Amino acid sequence: MASWFAKPSAAAPPDPAALAASLFVTVGACFGTMFIGVLVARNSLLSADARRGVSLLYAKLVFPAMVFRGVAAIDLGAVDPSILGVMLLSKWALALCGLAFGALAGRGLAAGAMYAMAVSHSFDVSLGVPIARVLYPAELPYVYLNQSVQLVLVNPVLLVLMELGGGGGGAGVWRRALASTATNPLVVMTALGLAAALALPVGLPPLVAATTKQVADAGPLLGFMSLGFAMAAVGGTSTAELRLCAALCGLKIVLMPALYRGAALALGGGS
Repeated sequence: MASWFAKPSAAAPPDPAALAASLFVTVGACFGTMFIGVLVARNSLLSADARRGVSLLYAKLVFPAMVFRGVAAIDLGAVDPSILGVMLLSKWALALCGLAFGALAGRGLAAGAMYAMAVSHSFDVSLGVPIARVLYPAELPYVYLNQSVQLVLVNPVLLVLMELGGGGGGAGVWRRALASTATNPLVVMTALGLAAALALPVGLPPLVAATTKQVADAGPLLGFMSLGFAMAAVGGTSTAELRLCAALCGLKIVLMPALYRGAALALGGGS
């Protein structure tokens, strides 16, 4: 997709060694903060209720603020529709792989839908944004566009499948899934960000920009610490579960980039 995103520049290309060093520091800081979360949980520096509160604060307020700012910065008028096609095709191909994997593993439809959401959605922003800032800073809004495609066009269907797999049925399944999606703070802030991108092409009002920035700046700390809390709470993991996690990671880390590149070539958007 390089031809979609690259912009002509007279600046000298970055030094590969310096770029690699910067990327190492960025990724190391992310995982280092996650490790701090593990230590906080293991040493009971925060109670279980306090850790749960931190994670909820991140999920319900801080992360949605990050996404709102990112989505509001997208120049929607300049977006090539083919990019949306690449994102949607790739995410749905990966989601279908997750569903199939759940069936092959004998975990059922609900688990398969959960796997599909995890492999097509996890770390898109939380780790994608820091890496994009180092490697492709000018293309950062596309990370949030990718997130928007997931929230609007992929997750609602997967939520319905989770309901069906859990024994639900009838029109109530769709109502519950759509209500859950429509009231999710992340979805709401994504929608507001898209509205702001359309209505305010010159940018957010200064007060709104400053406030949301202040909230969003807490995201890397609270988000990666929350992941550390979750890691510390995992115990007694079986060999089968480890194999399952390895397979799902393979879908995300290996297959997803291949799908994006393949979809880009199929749609004639880049090499």
